[in-house]
Amino acid sequence: MHRSMHNGTMMSKSNVYQRVAIARAIILKPEPVVTDELVSMIDVSLRASILDLMLRLKQELNLTYVFITHDLAVAKYIADRIAVMYLGKIVEYGPSELIFENLLHPYTKALLASIPVPRPLKESRRIELKGEVPNPINPLRVADSIRDIRSRKKFAKEMSPS
Repeated sequence: MHRSMHNGTMMSKSNVYQRVAIARAIILKPEPVVTDELVSMIDVSLRASILDLMLRLKQELNLTYVFITHDLAVAKYIADRIAVMYLGKIVEYGPSELIFENLLHPYTKALLASIPVPRPLKESRRIELKGEVPNPINPLRVADSIRDIRSRKKFAKEMSPS
């Protein structure tokens, strides 16, 4: 641990390293800033400070992020819009609040169900994905459910330019 120069608080080395990595990433003012699992390996007690820093920098420097994560709770906290990818294809896309209100794709439901519940006595809402994982080379060869195919078509239409 060492003392932060700007406010005297104690920070772990991993927190300092993460902040330095963020500074290095934005010093050249890229548009957009791409992050890949930025907080996945950080202690949960430090995640909020890093995410708050990212949000503050977004406001102050007018940044746009492509924030890649498997943690939908983190995505909801930091993102205005969320795209859920499954086997390299976007299967859900929209404003953060709407994605959480109307989950369509089974993978999105499984990601949401994997978020830890802070109340250990509450029954888990774990979702088991059934069937075979589609072949990434030809994903529609495996029999997808009719609803899954319809939701893909719906999102493809919404995402295609008019």
